[in-house]
Amino acid sequence: GRLAGGIAHDFNNLLQVVAGALEVAQRDRTPPDRKDRYLKLALDATTRGADLTRQLLAFGQRHAWQPRALDLSRVIGEVGEWLPRLLGDHVTLELRAERQLPVFADRGQIEQVVLNLVTNARDAMPEGGTVEVSAEARGRVVVLSVHDQGVGMSEETRARIFEPFFTTKERGKGTGLGLASVHGIAAQQGWELRVESAPGAGTTFEVRMPLIEDEPVSAEYELPNIDASAARILLVDDDPQVRNVLAAMLEDVGYDVTPAGPETALAEVEGGDWDVLVTDQQMPGLSGVELARAARQLRSDALIVFVSGDDASSEEPDIHRVGKPCRASELVTAIEHVRTRDA
Repeated sequence: GRLAGGIAHDFNNLLQVVAGALEVAQRDRTPPDRKDRYLKLALDATTRGADLTRQLLAFGQRHAWQPRALDLSRVIGEVGEWLPRLLGDHVTLELRAERQLPVFADRGQIEQVVLNLVTNARDAMPEGGTVEVSAEARGRVVVLSVHDQGVGMSEETRARIFEPFFTTKERGKGTGLGLASVHGIAAQQGWELRVESAPGAGTTFEVRMPLIEDEPVSAEYELPNIDASAARILLVDDDPQVRNVLAAMLEDVGYDVTPAGPETALAEVEGGDWDVLVTDQQMPGLSGVELARAARQLRSDALIVFVSGDDASSEEPDIHRVGKPCRASELVTAIEHVRTRDA
């Protein structure tokens, strides 16, 4: 309840920034430099809103994992902005992260690991205390650690903490799935998970992941250098406003775009005048999944990108997907990924 209320408050603040900034920017008497500044404010606010949505989806375990190169220190800093809402009044948060810690991971998984470890640390300190979250490089490894000043654990408890549904909390106070989720993510990604604890001495969890040295941290919003003029995009979305905005974003890059709603999408697919199908994943009537299957019945090698506001995993795992809201760079990168992958 506390987390949901806090995030609702943050969303209202972000909507106020967007509405106010756009209202100022559209006034005729606003100087051009101020228009640009307020447009950037609105754009930055939508990015923060997307981050909040992703955090909610990670909390509900409805995130479609997409590992990529990212800066762990930046993620930790941004997660630290909303974690205090989870801790309450008697637990404080301390963050320490070295600058530029490039790792290959999914941001949602990092957030879920931190969320579960910090929640566990909070619950280990019923009388209050400090939770320390840190990240640092040790040789070729990046170490993410969460330390609490809580009651600590016995050897018997420590041996079972990653078992699903195991909990030392009172009945109804915990599911026993938080640390099991951390263990599952670490095992899936090949990360090492360490625990140090003793009764009365607090607990430290360490998640160790490889440091990327040869790959740059991905630039999230830079448009890639492409030749878009030769690509025909069939863009399908049931919301006309979303469809028109996405079409404008792609046309501005240089793509030849044919917008369509779900009621005409199948006919457009069968017409064959397209190179890449970009479709909303969930639509009334004809879903994006059904449309993609129809496209692949006509062309087994059809190039398809899902764009969806629901971050749940796709039923078609080999189809590239982009979550809404997205920047032009994210959508263009996805389109070029499928074009070059299957070239």
